[in-house]
Amino acid sequence: MQWQGLAATRVTCKELQIRGVKSTKDKDKILELISTNVIEKNSLNSNIDLLCDFYDSLNICLEQNICDKKSTINFFTPYAKRFFELHKSYILKRKKYLNNYCKGLENLINLKEK
Repeated sequence: MQWQGLAATRVTCKELQIRGVKSTKDKDKILELISTNVIEKNSLNSNIDLLCDFYDSLNICLEQNICDKKSTINFFTPYAKRFFELHKSYILKRKKYLNNYCKGLENLINLKEK
């Protein structure tokens, strides 16, 4: 079931290109609605919440100097960036109501190696 929803999103994105939606702002808004709709219809919210909890825990690990900063950045940041881009609309929607939602993910993405 979940894959059908995700496949439908890809088809819809392709249809947007074919139908000639010109404005990037319009495309972004349409894709945001589609993405959020697919996540909610397929009950993927709990999976996203679980990964956000992981990134929050990883952030605590870094803040407490338990995890090695360089290794954490090198290993987790590419995945964190991809995860955020894929689920950006849902995460930003949740942040409107839960200010610290997925804060660890945001911190990891913005973390610089010093």
